[in-house]
Amino acid sequence: MQVVAQTEPNDLCDRKIFLVCGSQSNNARQITESLREAGASVFETMTDSVEKSAKHIAASLAQHSVTVLRHPREANDSPEELTERIAAITSKVLSLHPKSPPHLCLEGGETAAAVLQRLGEKKFQVNHEWEPGVVTLTSERQLLATVKPGSYPWPAKLLGRPCG
Repeated sequence: MQVVAQTEPNDLCDRKIFLVCGSQSNNARQITESLREAGASVFETMTDSVEKSAKHIAASLAQHSVTVLRHPREANDSPEELTERIAAITSKVLSLHPKSPPHLCLEGGETAAAVLQRLGEKKFQVNHEWEPGVVTLTSERQLLATVKPGSYPWPAKLLGRPCG
């Protein structure tokens, strides 16, 4: 990876945010609940089929500035099955938004790896480092993704979206 910019990405205010939360940490739960309280739609991975979930999320992305996909608090599936499911739903959502993909925010290292691998994304440039461990990347195919470990907080400027 090559760092090409350290300034905050200017085009984020024009993009919807699709937060894909693979972490079950308390921090992750708190941020997704605070986003729900602020008007974001929050979907869980095990509620519907992959196709039905993706359609609901795609519709939400058309209406809301932030849409969240997370695992349910209690799940009987293995961590590997949950990771595969979140990657499958995310891939399907992005296939429904080919002309205006959202800014993909990936929480959790295994989740980020599974989603990006499922999407076939392999080469990236670092656009911005928000803080150590929280970076915005652009793939060769121009996918914009911010990745961070599950235990790290999201920078307020990123999800708070102070535009203007």
